Amino acid sequence: MKTHKNLPCVFFVVLVSLLILGCKSLATDADSRNLVVNPDFESTLSGRGPVGWSTYQKLDGSVFRTVSDQSFTHTGTKCVAIEQRIASQRNYAVWVQEIPAKARTIYRYSFWIKTDNVRPLTPYNEDMPISCGSVVPLDSNRKELSSEPPYPQSAGVFMTHDWKKFEISFKTPDNTAYIRISLALGNAVGTVYFDSVSLVASAFQKTASPRWLSDAIIYAVGPWEFSQFGGGKAYAGITRKLPELEALGVNLLYFLPLWEDSGWYRITDHFALFRKYGTEQELRALIDEAHRCGMKVIFDLAGTVGVPLESRLVSEHPEWFILGGDNARYRGWVDLYGLDTNRPDVQQYFVEFAKYHVERFDIDGYRCDMAMASPYEMYEKIRAAIQQIKPEAILIAEDTAPIDHETAFDGNHDFPFLSRISSLLSDPHEAGRAVRWLEAQRDFYPPGALHLRYLEGVDISYSISSRCGLAGSRAFATLLFTIDGIPMIYNGQEVENREPQIGWWKPPIDWNGNPDAARYREAYTTLTHIRARYPALRRGSLAAITSSDDRVAAFARVLSGEQMILTVINFSDSTLKTRLDLSQGAVGISGGRNLFDLLDNARFAITNPGSFAVTLKPYQSRILLALPNAESIQ
Repeated sequence: MKTHKNLPCVFFVVLVSLLILGCKSLATDADSRNLVVNPDFESTLSGRGPVGWSTYQKLDGSVFRTVSDQSFTHTGTKCVAIEQRIASQRNYAVWVQEIPAKARTIYRYSFWIKTDNVRPLTPYNEDMPISCGSVVPLDSNRKELSSEPPYPQSAGVFMTHDWKKFEISFKTPDNTAYIRISLALGNAVGTVYFDSVSLVASAFQKTASPRWLSDAIIYAVGPWEFSQFGGGKAYAGITRKLPELEALGVNLLYFLPLWEDSGWYRITDHFALFRKYGTEQELRALIDEAHRCGMKVIFDLAGTVGVPLESRLVSEHPEWFILGGDNARYRGWVDLYGLDTNRPDVQQYFVEFAKYHVERFDIDGYRCDMAMASPYEMYEKIRAAIQQIKPEAILIAEDTAPIDHETAFDGNHDFPFLSRISSLLSDPHEAGRAVRWLEAQRDFYPPGALHLRYLEGVDISYSISSRCGLAGSRAFATLLFTIDGIPMIYNGQEVENREPQIGWWKPPIDWNGNPDAARYREAYTTLTHIRARYPALRRGSLAAITSSDDRVAAFARVLSGEQMILTVINFSDSTLKTRLDLSQGAVGISGGRNLFDLLDNARFAITNPGSFAVTLKPYQSRILLALPNAESIQ
């Protein structure tokens, strides 16, 4: 959902953090087998006022099921039920336990949940009720270990009239001795039941994904920005821009919502196109031409979290909506009426929606808006349905959890990457840390996990060009196109658009008016073509390289036995001389090797085994292909 698109995700993390902080202050010992309700306990959290904790319960191993090689299946009986009654909107049901765990081990944390008469309330006027399970690693002194990426929580649960299973997959960091696991329901009143809670030593699994996705370079399309090229019609305008996008190196178009709406992401009819953009025939012609240009096309699967009052679903299916405390339809994110996506009939509605557009327009999949707010089972159904029609159709989740890749999705967003970019824009000394983070992050996801990464987008309140100009923009773009994942260009980014594109119907992009527009386009084109030419940049592992100056980002992309490419980027406005340690792990470059710069054709010889000194101008990048001694580049 949009207003500021990151807000729901941020609120979700903040809420869980508050719940965990509140748990720390509790010192109550609870009966390990029986329900304990403590409605009188209150803790004051800074800035939030009194928060009541209706339940705090510690269970021993005889009730909480900890197993090593299997998980429990819910049988319809509450064999490990934790009943939590929430009395008021400022009460949160919380259950916490700390259990022994091993370092650098993959675990699967699962639980079943059912709610009874839960009524959502909005004490912070931002979000829907959230049920979540969270995980925090602890050292031997039971102190929290910092972890990157932050450990995910389970998806939000709004109304679960029947038992539903939720899981989190994660890998513990070094020095882990315990895990603190939590269950909570926030922002609601009613009764919630948790059952069959288990922690399983497991292994990551990755859904099988088509090869074309790892080769993708995405271009995000806000259709209204292209009307100027089509006589006021967006689809015709985009079609006329396709040769330019093809030359840019784009091979996957992602369309922001195309359906009838009453505002930004306020979908009124999922089966009707927004008339202002053009006709069905024009959209089909656009997609056919994109396919002829070698481009895949995905739509935005939006509106799952809620619809506006104008939606036909409000009158046709009033039973599909979550009811608020006054027994009226609940109004949640961006003033939308919340849909209960736990209901099988609501899930089937979105299955039919997804099938309809794959069949009618021959699209190649979806990016799923606010995926964390609906059960995974809905997306599993959607995936199965669209792959019956088109076997290589894909789903990308707007979420960051490792389990996204294990169930229904081919990739997910990387919101923590955006935080790294923001830090790097403010402080070039973050460059070395950002690379080490990128290397470590891969270890906490299933092998082959693909992350959608971008510098600008519909949720971002700045443009890179407005922050650091052409030279700085080129440096950040070099990072984006040489790291792992799926890079995305937001429309206008390649021509120095300086107007942030947050929201709906922003002023038109000035495609050619910026004085450096042609140079920006050339820089992006160079990078996309380098990425397309060298498979190590698309499918190779990423290994951080230690630089003597932490304003320099240095890393290798290694395709074992085939190819190695080193990227070195100066993120400062000063000329720097740095020394790189090439003796490490997967890099392991000794003397007698040549490095060929794919950006300016310069050649360097490594004369000191395991070490390479390089001078970089302000914001300069080098993309260096490692060659055997005396080998020439073709």
